[in-house]
Amino acid sequence: MTWSLPEEASAAVGISRKLAAFHLDKLVASGPLQALHDRQGQRRVGRAPKAYEPAPHVLALSLPPRRHELLASLLARAVTEQRPGESTQEASLRVARERGGAFAAEATGTDVTAFLEALGFDAAPAMWSEGSPRLTAAESRRVSG
Repeated sequence: MTWSLPEEASAAVGISRKLAAFHLDKLVASGPLQALHDRQGQRRVGRAPKAYEPAPHVLALSLPPRRHELLASLLARAVTEQRPGESTQEASLRVARERGGAFAAEATGTDVTAFLEALGFDAAPAMWSEGSPRLTAAESRRVSG
């Protein structure tokens, strides 16, 4: 595998080396990258610079197909049910929250995996192996409303 230094990452995306190193360290902490101190690079005084590479485990991500009809119905409802003094964005967010609440009510007491699969998600339980990223309690509350 090819190891990358923060200098290379910062040049590739046009940010400072310090900011690139910060984000690379965050990715190491959350799992998709691993780091080591680069001993093959130029010899410098002090500690050898950190180098980064993708972690050996595979990160799988599955997105459901886009549901344009759902988006269109939410936007149409937001426009037709917009309240006095409510912006279009506020109406859209309110309608989307209401629809999300309806989804949550439908899922209550059911097999969540089957419910998510019915919506087009690949919710395979194997994804949630020990050591995989989890939502914190605060993140979970934000997601569930």
